[in-house]
Amino acid sequence: MKRVTLSKACPPMPQAFHDRITATLERLEEREMPKRKVSALLIAALIGALLLAGLAYAATQSGILRELFGGKAPSEAAQQLLVQPGKSAEQNGVRLTVDEYLLDGNLLHMTCTFTSTSDEPLICGMDWPKVNGVPVAGGTFTRGVGMDALVALKKNAPVTVRMSAILREDVDASRPVSISLAGYALAPLIDLAHFKEDLSPGMDVYSLWTDEASTLFVKDESQTQAEIYEKLGYASTAAALPLEISVSAETLKAAVHTVVDGKDTFDFPEYTLKVVRADFGAASTMVELHLYPKRPFKEYDEDMNNDDPLIDRAYALLAPDGKELTAALTGGWDGGVMQAGEENGEPLHYCWKGDGNPVDAPETVTFAPYVWSTDDWGKPHDYLPGEAVTVALKK
Repeated sequence: MKRVTLSKACPPMPQAFHDRITATLERLEEREMPKRKVSALLIAALIGALLLAGLAYAATQSGILRELFGGKAPSEAAQQLLVQPGKSAEQNGVRLTVDEYLLDGNLLHMTCTFTSTSDEPLICGMDWPKVNGVPVAGGTFTRGVGMDALVALKKNAPVTVRMSAILREDVDASRPVSISLAGYALAPLIDLAHFKEDLSPGMDVYSLWTDEASTLFVKDESQTQAEIYEKLGYASTAAALPLEISVSAETLKAAVHTVVDGKDTFDFPEYTLKVVRADFGAASTMVELHLYPKRPFKEYDEDMNNDDPLIDRAYALLAPDGKELTAALTGGWDGGVMQAGEENGEPLHYCWKGDGNPVDAPETVTFAPYVWSTDDWGKPHDYLPGEAVTVALKK
């Protein structure tokens, strides 16, 4: 067994653990055993056990899996999707390291860390990544911030950034995927006290995305936000840190996804409902419904409220036993409705994104509509009679 084979077979692990395992393999090969040799099958079985041990260790160390699965044991498929590359870029004493990432369908979860050896006070932030050269559609920072607001970066005081991004389209699991990202460390040229925000616990955050910055961006969207801050005299760039990551097709094959099997469109007197997406993946859930009205929507009032029952509604996701599936999503979920247009026939888009999944995806899912208000928070839903739809799922 060559040492390089072990490195490729198992994910990153502490050096002491690596050394103990390597020594064990060497002893198996070198031990004198009369009339028989260590079989290749035994070595292969040991490698398999070590690989599982490595995955288990990576899972215990992963902030992404802890957050997605709420501290519960993640599924094996989710563990296989997790990559901890430790890849970094460095300039002028500032380093940006990709600690780990997990690409699941059209959802990208990533954790990165900034470190600095500079005595100069800096602020740092990250651009949203691009996947196969295409900017992500959006997302959230669950720790740290992007380039709209930046975090104070001090000498020997790491800053961790954790993001979840939604891709514009699903990745092709048969081909490698390229993820490009860039982080920046800026030297402030203004008094930051006027820009301080309370956005991320335990971090000094400064929001520099002013109306002036937004105006400049609208004039030329090819500019980076770091370039805009320089033009406005807010800060100078101390370090630009681009990184490129390739996700192998082999890693992507570990993903588990569901699609609608059979009927996906349902007709009602006032609208047609289409289940566009019902994807219960290894680590995330994405659901999308399109509601096509057969009549004009009511007008919004002056406070932008609308009591039209086609707009003023939400959908519960129910398992075959009638329990709400969103309650089983260990990392939480969010969703909303988007009106694509004001003309009759333009669909309403109901979308949900959930983190963490039950081990097994349901065979069917029921979408039950209800009228929701803030007064009903935590109370059982009163489902609209006769409007629930059920679709079958397949992996």
